[in-house]
Amino acid sequence: MRSHVTMTVSACFAVLRQLRSVRRSVPRSVLQSLVHDVTRADAAGSRKCHSRQHSSVPVEAALQSVMNSAARLMFSSSRYEHIILLLRQLHWLKAADRIDYKLALLVYKCRQGVAPPYLTESPTNSASQQTPKLDVVCVPPRHRH
Repeated sequence: MRSHVTMTVSACFAVLRQLRSVRRSVPRSVLQSLVHDVTRADAAGSRKCHSRQHSSVPVEAALQSVMNSAARLMFSSSRYEHIILLLRQLHWLKAADRIDYKLALLVYKCRQGVAPPYLTESPTNSASQQTPKLDVVCVPPRHRH
């Protein structure tokens, strides 16, 4: 699982380095579109590795560093400037919150029946057949470190 995240983060940083070298040659709107695509790929990879049973703090920190670098690239800011204001201007969530949002959205789509069939057709066991279905999905609170 961590090797997948490491490979995803490395690939994202490689693409960001390439974009940094051509940022003056392309219009700002094109650069923003490309950077958004990189961060979407980063978030897609992060959903595969997120688990509440295991400590995912290093995973989230690695993904957050990719998002921070992408935001700095979009605004041409230095490494030593505060990143929070840039993320707010882009309307981006932090990596941990973004993962939680994507998982909640996926659960919502499954419950509404608009998710892909391979997600909505899950095997059932005797314990789940005895439990009545609820319209509410409870998410345990996260402990931030």
